[in-house]
Amino acid sequence: MKAYTIKKILLPVDLHSTSEMMFDQVVLLANKTKAEIVMIAILEGSTVNIGEKNFEATTIDHTKFDDIQTSGATKLLEKYKADLNNKGITEVSYIIERGKPYSKILDAARTVQADIIIMGTPDIAEKSKIGVGGNTFKVVSKAICPVLSTHNNFPKEGFKNILLPFRDKPHSRESVEYAIELAEIYGATIHVLGISYDKSEEGIKKIQLEGEQIKHILDERSVKNTLEVIAGSYVTKLISAYVEKKEADLLVVMADIDKMSISEFVVGPVVQQLINHSTIPVLSIHPLVNFSFPELEDEPVNSVDWRFWG
Repeated sequence: MKAYTIKKILLPVDLHSTSEMMFDQVVLLANKTKAEIVMIAILEGSTVNIGEKNFEATTIDHTKFDDIQTSGATKLLEKYKADLNNKGITEVSYIIERGKPYSKILDAARTVQADIIIMGTPDIAEKSKIGVGGNTFKVVSKAICPVLSTHNNFPKEGFKNILLPFRDKPHSRESVEYAIELAEIYGATIHVLGISYDKSEEGIKKIQLEGEQIKHILDERSVKNTLEVIAGSYVTKLISAYVEKKEADLLVVMADIDKMSISEFVVGPVVQQLINHSTIPVLSIHPLVNFSFPELEDEPVNSVDWRFWG
């Protein structure tokens, strides 16, 4: 399993309302990993403007348009850059783009070769342009790197209890190395949760054996951990209950959008439910094993307003 390291953070910035708490956590992570921060702001309007510049593969304060709106964004990003510099982050740059937020974020992640994207979800602000309309889920579904999303509820001192749920799927255990990296950065405990759709003794035993393999990896890396296996088909509800049980402050999940239970066909895939409604930050990892994603121009309406738990 390839080791995961964080050396470049892509931070989508909402020009209307970006959480100070989010900035604090990005600073905390960047200081712990000595990572570079690349901010990206997306402006409203046409992608073709008078004064448009060629986009170059650089993260050195890149702006693509010469107009009043760009000037305002540049001033704000320069302020954020100075604030981050003052907090000990020496490598900070920004990109200003115009177009669909999720598309531009994905393009930027590829261009700068980001190791992680940290972004808000719709509840950060009602007028948030970065989070509205399922942009976070669209980014998660296609991003080349993990996406850490939050509803403005980052733990102040960093993560201490990481919940790592897995299912019996080819790519379900790919999230282990990512969870280990964050556990090592923050000195956190990983709570491994095996979820079996098969409630038979044989089905549960299979998940238990897979969980023991994960636990063995964690023990070898000297990462504090617990292991529990449960059976059930309402995965989102099971994960939610376990978050409360372990007082978890971070979820690490695979960004698999296939549907395995009848509830997922009705309300949307588990990862989409978690991103939209989780009470704690969610780190979503794009599967690498035998998986492809459909085009996601529009998020299903019923999954935007629906909550699995009230």
